[in-house]
Amino acid sequence: MYNQIFLFLPAIFVFSVSPDVETPWLAPLPTLALFATLLTAWTFFCRRQFAGVRRDGAWFRQEKRLTILSLPLYCALVYGCDLRHYLGLLDLGGEAPSVVNILGLAVFFLCLAPVWEAARPSYQRIFAARYSRRGFFWLHCRAHLPIVLPWIALSLASDAVSLLPVPGLHRALASAWGDFLFFFLFVVVIAIFMPPLVRRLWACKALPNGPLRRELAEFCARQGFRDGIFIWPLFEGRMMTAAVMGIVPGLRFILLTPAMIESVSRDELFAVLAHELSHVKHHHLIWYVLLLAAFSALMGALSDPFLHFILPAARLEQLLATTSITPATYITISQSLPILIGLLLFFRFVFGWFMRNFERQADLGVIAMIGDGQALRSTFEQLAATGGDKEQANWHHFGLGERIRAIEAAERDPAYIIRHNQKTRRGLGLYFLVIALLICPLGQANGQHEIAYENAIGSGLLQRQIRLHPQDARPALALADFQARRGLEREARDSYERALNTFPDMVELLNNFAWFLVTSHDVALRDPARALSLARLAVVLHPTGNVYDTLATTYWANGLTDMATETELRAIAANPGRRQEYLRQLARFRIMTYEESLARPAPRPETNP
Repeated sequence: MYNQIFLFLPAIFVFSVSPDVETPWLAPLPTLALFATLLTAWTFFCRRQFAGVRRDGAWFRQEKRLTILSLPLYCALVYGCDLRHYLGLLDLGGEAPSVVNILGLAVFFLCLAPVWEAARPSYQRIFAARYSRRGFFWLHCRAHLPIVLPWIALSLASDAVSLLPVPGLHRALASAWGDFLFFFLFVVVIAIFMPPLVRRLWACKALPNGPLRRELAEFCARQGFRDGIFIWPLFEGRMMTAAVMGIVPGLRFILLTPAMIESVSRDELFAVLAHELSHVKHHHLIWYVLLLAAFSALMGALSDPFLHFILPAARLEQLLATTSITPATYITISQSLPILIGLLLFFRFVFGWFMRNFERQADLGVIAMIGDGQALRSTFEQLAATGGDKEQANWHHFGLGERIRAIEAAERDPAYIIRHNQKTRRGLGLYFLVIALLICPLGQANGQHEIAYENAIGSGLLQRQIRLHPQDARPALALADFQARRGLEREARDSYERALNTFPDMVELLNNFAWFLVTSHDVALRDPARALSLARLAVVLHPTGNVYDTLATTYWANGLTDMATETELRAIAANPGRRQEYLRQLARFRIMTYEESLARPAPRPETNP
């Protein structure tokens, strides 16, 4: 179950950052043919890999390898078949984007289906079981759903909240901590109510009434645990393991596989139970929720710094200008990729460190609960005998040999338990302190680059239109006007110049450039003489009210007040609808000179439409 995290996080990421193209590179029928061909070839490949598998170790290795290889196949389907485009036709008019993401994940399950089907014959031989194709597929789906169901539920909950007619709630969620609080509450709800659902998905049954159940229940009751004990039929019940799930009394339980119950002595079974109860005593499941919530808060605070480090505004503008990919795709990839890497590293090293040390804390808790660790050590020896390498460790558990030696050390020196508990507490304290110290300055820094990004997106998309439509003057004019409105005045002047070289007779361009040359906030960019020349040409080409107004302003800027007044009256005659605006301009000409206006600049628009 833990390793599934490293499988589904990349799969969810691959589809989430895939571009929603307007026109797929293949028509629907060729796309369908490519989709079917890739899946068919994958099916035959999986069958060949499982041919001749006779032992459980080889079966597990082959299934793991092919499951990992399903990720490249999924990438080929997502990008080669433009899955987001075709699945986007089912997003209910944009009202339910999570539906598309869930369907995208369903395609990943479709990539896993040939692996499971190819594994079915050898699984039936090795584990002495019989399954139909549908039954075996559902068996594996049930095993994977506990990992993906929380993500599905979060996506649907997010869509549902966005559709609620509650503006105050939407404003709260849009605040700096709104997303984190929503996610934290969601994680808490999932942690409370998910375990009973998982129990049903895994087809767990209550331990039957009898002497064993009574003894185990009495032992649990003496430790303050009065919830249920269930049989976990993992791999037909032949795997020796146990687990505790749930954080709330009444909704938590202990799972024991049949192999564990049948293969160990009564004392060893009590030791296994004591290990699981130690997890409850030390509140490990609650700490897992808090660890994940704190890391999620950190990732939320880091999302903007990561984005602007990986994709500076200037680079985004260049990419938008030279490619056909949407801004949302670039931003999503740049934000999501470091978060994905951070999550994988977090689970592998940070979360894994706590899991290993929580497991050791639970091992050592057995000594305090039943007096010694002999029975637990004996159980580990049996597990090592059936599982192979005694010293093999993984990211979430120490090796069995190391766990046995830790128990022996604690039996020789009871202070070992105290030291380990202190080490675990210090680790938790340091973790939350580091998270808090990182989040505080990051929370204040976020949002500083929003204006730069807005400018980059607007400029980049308009430059793309100029590249795609070089004979159309409108994108070139729109770019210069956009930059002028956004305060990018040096860039605006360059854009006006380039546009004018290409379209020297465009009236709107002449008019707006002339207006810019006498009204720009950067006085060094003003050029009244050239503005007058441009405005005169615009009036000759198309004498409208706004063009006369621009010409009048350029006369005034050049000290020709009488001509400015006469021309402004022509603007009023040409466009009576803007009479009041032009009269205010006329009064301005009469009460101050252009030089005087430089000391008291009026808030004028950067263009004169």
